Amino acid sequence: MSLYTKKNITDRQLKTGQRPRMQEGSSLVRRNKPATRGLRDLDPSVVDPSLDRFLGFERSIYEISPRVGNNQSSFKDENEIIKKQLASLSEEPITVPETKEDAKRENKTGLPLRDGGADYSDVTDLVGLIKTAEGLRTESYWDFKQYSVGYGSKGKKGEVIDEAEAEKRLAKDISNFRAVVVKAKETHGYDWNSDQIDALTSFTHNLGPTNFNKLIDGGKRGDEEIIEFLPQYNKARVNGKLTELAGLTDRRNMELKVFEQGFES
Repeated sequence: MSLYTKKNITDRQLKTGQRPRMQEGSSLVRRNKPATRGLRDLDPSVVDPSLDRFLGFERSIYEISPRVGNNQSSFKDENEIIKKQLASLSEEPITVPETKEDAKRENKTGLPLRDGGADYSDVTDLVGLIKTAEGLRTESYWDFKQYSVGYGSKGKKGEVIDEAEAEKRLAKDISNFRAVVVKAKETHGYDWNSDQIDALTSFTHNLGPTNFNKLIDGGKRGDEEIIEFLPQYNKARVNGKLTELAGLTDRRNMELKVFEQGFES
């Protein structure tokens, strides 16, 4: 934003230590007034922080511009205000990864409880296990290969849902993934009880049918081998590197416990 008129001024036209005069009149006000029309009525709570800082900077220039003239000391003082405002614009706002590339740059895995610490002590069923492992997210987030929302359900970029919708989607997910496990039981002749099916349904909900099929090796592994291999699925790629995540370790341990002992143990 220029504080001066559009008239071309060369160095030869300026005397040493003298600044060009600003054009007075209503046209100056119109030229220097910040473009905030339509923003003044917005709820401050929903205005982006970086935008709010920019508008603050614009207002500061507007407020001091009529006073800038030949007074050198006054100009220096007001110039310091501008420098401070510019410095505030350099502060990096808090952001949430919007795409796969953003997630990689910010070293985000996308898992709500990736750092572990979920309390499974009061979990008594499959729904409680998944809710505790996933956590409720009403706004979609990048989750490795897709946008997720609610309790780890597939979502869309920028999607916002309420808790009721999250539970509805979770119920549908459980039904679909449980069907995958039951089909494998019947196809390969496994003698899994309901708790074991629930444990493997949680696993499939988290990692998908492809990894579930790898876990059972297409039906070639028995229960003892499944117990051996299940805890090893606790890693994810972070910045291209396969990394063990505490949240996945906690979930695998809970699934293993349910598979071996059931929920009532």
